Amino acid sequence: MIARRRWWYVAGLLLSLISLLASILADDTVSSLAFLPVLMIFLGLPLVAFIERSRTIPSWFVFPLATLLGLAVASAVLVIVLAITSGSDHVILVASGIATALNGLQIVLGPREDVVHSMKSIARKDAAAASAFIILLILVLYTVVQPFPVQQLTQFYLLNEEGKTTNMPYQVVVGEDIELTIGVANHEGRMVQYHVQVWLAEMGSLKDPNSTLSMYYMDAISFTLDHMPMPLSGQWVPQHEFDYNLTVPTTGPLRLHLFLFFDEVPSEFDDLVPGEEYYDEGLKLIEMARERRLLSLSIALNAKAAEG
Repeated sequence: MIARRRWWYVAGLLLSLISLLASILADDTVSSLAFLPVLMIFLGLPLVAFIERSRTIPSWFVFPLATLLGLAVASAVLVIVLAITSGSDHVILVASGIATALNGLQIVLGPREDVVHSMKSIARKDAAAASAFIILLILVLYTVVQPFPVQQLTQFYLLNEEGKTTNMPYQVVVGEDIELTIGVANHEGRMVQYHVQVWLAEMGSLKDPNSTLSMYYMDAISFTLDHMPMPLSGQWVPQHEFDYNLTVPTTGPLRLHLFLFFDEVPSEFDDLVPGEEYYDEGLKLIEMARERRLLSLSIALNAKAAEG
């Protein structure tokens, strides 16, 4: 049974080598989506062969066991790589290297048979399975040439003075500074010049977002970011963060708005004077944000006069 399965190890060796190259040349997200599910089987099959040297495994249980063993190896690789590098960028590379070594070892150490005799002895179902895996390898090669589309997005977020996205300042005092951190991460697949505009609105009521009484343009910050791949580990990886302090100018219910422009600021919102009121322009920006034509953030503030 082990000898008849040598062509599985040949297919596993080829796929592992292709995966190894793809992990070096292609985006790690593409490599994971394309190779990891099938790679787990070819990680497990050589291990099943080692087990079969000491005990008999039913043929129907070979692939489920190979999948479980491959999943265990892939999980162990992920844990080790995360512990060493704090990221998952090299998981496919390491897993592919292990699969290459295991399949190559089985080819070298496995029982040798005459190739012609082996081909004649392969059952019809094995031949069909071999054809299926040849098609699979062709699809994998196509994946390397034509990778999966990656969603393009920009992360835009606001942190309080403790570096958290919750418990934003609410009760504030006129004349005091509000300490915030603005963060942007570029996953657009290209270099982007970003422009953050800061606006302050006087509100009739903080419970009614449509009760805007006035809109004051406060500040603008511009910067350029290169594309940064999305991390697969789930660990938060900031790209660009900067501190922003706002001095509370007046009492009453207020709302701080942050609007993010890509590449350039439209002419009607450019060259505005900080501290001046631009009611119509501000309302238009709010409407654009509601229609998702513009990224925006906002927090409510309840400003009181300083005591004494």
